[in-house]
Amino acid sequence: MTDQFPLTPEDISKLRRRIIPILGFAVFATAIFAAIFSFVLTGFADGFGDEPFIFIVFGFFALIFAGVIGYQIWAVATDIKLGIKERISGEITDKRLDVHTSTTHHSSGRRSGTSTKTTRRYFIYIDGVEHTVDYRYYSQARVGEHVLMEIAPKSKTVLSFEATESAEEESPEEIEIDTKFLLKEFPEQRLTEEDIRVLNSKFMKELKSKLLFMSPFLFIIFGLVVNELTGLLIFLFPILIFPMYQGFVVMRKLGFYIRNKQYAHKQADPVLVTDKHTYTSNRSGNRQNIVTSSGSVSVEPRLYDQLEVGDKLILFKPKYGKQILSVMTMDQEEFYV
Repeated sequence: MTDQFPLTPEDISKLRRRIIPILGFAVFATAIFAAIFSFVLTGFADGFGDEPFIFIVFGFFALIFAGVIGYQIWAVATDIKLGIKERISGEITDKRLDVHTSTTHHSSGRRSGTSTKTTRRYFIYIDGVEHTVDYRYYSQARVGEHVLMEIAPKSKTVLSFEATESAEEESPEEIEIDTKFLLKEFPEQRLTEEDIRVLNSKFMKELKSKLLFMSPFLFIIFGLVVNELTGLLIFLFPILIFPMYQGFVVMRKLGFYIRNKQYAHKQADPVLVTDKHTYTSNRSGNRQNIVTSSGSVSVEPRLYDQLEVGDKLILFKPKYGKQILSVMTMDQEEFYV
C-alpha cells in the first residue's frame, strides 16, 4: 500500500544532505576530466593532426557523466520543491542482490591497460513490487516481515525504514515445536549414487577453482627457478605464501573427500528457514539462496519459490567438512545442491 504525506523538516534536511556527496563527486569528476584533457589528450591528439575523433569520444563520455550528475541533483531538488513523500507498507516477499562487473580498456601512447569496476545494487520486494534500497536497509529486512518505508518519489531516497512486525507471530507452542525439531537427532544414511556424484562434482569444482587461483603465482615461481633467480623469492616471499596456503587448503579438502568416500554415510541436520534472497550477476550467473538457522545454501528455483520463512528442512552433509549434498523438505522431497 502506498500513500503520500508532506515532507517533514527532518526529511528536507536529509534530502539536502544528499546533495553534498553528489556535488563532491561532480567536483572530483570535473577535476579528473580536466586532468585527462590537459595532460593526456592534448599530447596524444598531436599524432592525429586535425582529426577530432578523440575529442568527440572524450566529449561524449563527459556529457554522460554530466547528465547523470545533473539528473541526480534535479531529482533531489524536485523532491524538495514538491514537498511530498511516499509511504509504502506491506510484507517483504523477496530480496535481490545484483552485482554488475564491467571492464574498461584504456591506452595512452605506448601504455595500455584494463580496469574493472564492480557495482552492487540492493532490492527488496514489498508485496511483489521492487524497490531499490541501501545495504543497511537490505541487511535489516527479512522475508516475511512487515515494513514501513518512506521514500522521495523522484530521487527514490529512503527517508525512513522500519520493520514493524512479522507476518505471523509464532505462538509459544509453535516455538516449542521448532525448538524440539532443531534438537532432534536423525540416524545416518548411506550415500546413494547421486550423493557420490554430487560429492565428486563439488570436489572437482573446488579443486579447479583453487588451481586456477594458484596458477599465476606458480608460473612466476617456476620462471624464477628456471632462470636461476631463486634468490629473489626471499624478497618476494608473499608470492610463496599464497600458493602454500592454497595448497594446504587443497590437501585438507582432499583428505575430507577421501575420508567421506570411505565412510560412505551422510548426516542429517534439521534447520529452519530464516530468510531468502536472489543473487544476480552479469558475470557469474544467477542463483537463489536460502538462509537457515545453520547458514546459507544455494537451491534451485523451484524449491526457492515454494519455501517460506519458518519452514522446516533437513540438510544432508557428509561426515567430514561443511559441504551440503542435498536439501529435504517435510514432504520427503529431496533437492540436490
